[in-house]
Amino acid sequence: MSPWRGAGLAPSAVGFAARAAGFAERAGRFVAGFGGGLLGAVSYVVVRDAFPERTWSRVIALLSGMWSVSIVVGPLAGGVFALWGAWRGVFVAVMALAALLAPIGIFAFWEYYQAGNVNGKVALLVAIGFAIGGYFGGNWAQHISGNALRKSFAVLLALTAVKMFWQKQ
Repeated sequence: MSPWRGAGLAPSAVGFAARAAGFAERAGRFVAGFGGGLLGAVSYVVVRDAFPERTWSRVIALLSGMWSVSIVVGPLAGGVFALWGAWRGVFVAVMALAALLAPIGIFAFWEYYQAGNVNGKVALLVAIGFAIGGYFGGNWAQHISGNALRKSFAVLLALTAVKMFWQKQ
């Protein structure tokens, strides 16, 4: 019997999300997917803050094209690595690409910082927090029970709803 039996009949989106979280094979995969989804959504919000209004449509088109190309290129590249029997090469390729793109990110951040748009101390603390969280969180997240993950997710949704309610008034 499928673990997703009845998921379409969930009484609410929260119930469906809790059910989905409960059937996640590993909590770490759920957390990684949730974070990846947030990054995708936040990228469109950043466009509004980082670019002038006249360029919004072009930048959003570029982002949409990037997602579309990655859907095709990612599995093809992964298939090539798998065909060669060198699946670990994917991780080396991503690391090399990150090393090539890091100077561009640093240069863009520096320009943004010099324009007075960012607090350097806060940015450093956030970067350190992400580094520590990425290192330890990935290992810890794999050992979280499904029940604890469901409860944490429910608390997060409740806090978000309360915050949205109070901001509305």
